[in-house]
Amino acid sequence: MGVYTEENTLIACFRVAEDSTYSDAQDELFTLSAGNIGIPHVLEISPESATAFGQIYADYEKLPPFRQLDRGYYHLTDNERDTHELIRWQGRLCQAGRIVGLERRGWQRLEESGQRLCDAQIYPLWRSRT
Repeated sequence: MGVYTEENTLIACFRVAEDSTYSDAQDELFTLSAGNIGIPHVLEISPESATAFGQIYADYEKLPPFRQLDRGYYHLTDNERDTHELIRWQGRLCQAGRIVGLERRGWQRLEESGQRLCDAQIYPLWRSRT
């Protein structure tokens, strides 16, 4: 879990311990401050924090409630940051059944003028305020 500012910037990560208290990445007691609570995206969490929280879950033989710590992701390369076209996956093919499977799970095709732009899954924004 994460605490966010009003501007939606992650300021701290924590987990709910077995006794319903909160702990940080060092497994120390964490006191919730005022702010918005949410589930951080893997790219918001530092690699060090992700590793530390992953070790805590392993030490206690627990499964994280959401697959966010070991979730795969890609970063843009320096060259990709300076361009308006992402060609790393150009020419790669995907089985049609996988796309249909995504649609069955609620993904939507985003199209403009009949040209398919991408697939996306839309979730309502949810944050709990403490």
